[in-house]
Amino acid sequence: MARALTADLAGAAEDFQAAINQNVFAKESEAKQCRIRWVEALKNGVNPFTAEEMAALQAAEG
Repeated sequence: MARALTADLAGAAEDFQAAINQNVFAKESEAKQCRIRWVEALKNGVNPFTAEEMAALQAAEG
């Protein structure tokens, strides 16, 4: 996430894709699906870490 927040979208996509590829997440978990969405956005040059996304992440961590 730090790479995305510093405008290194390609690097962020690589990092998240590596985590997905290493099976860090349960096969069909919401966390994995979320990272897949982030990778797609990052590969399209869109930073998925909007204020709303950051608030949702903070709320999820409780």
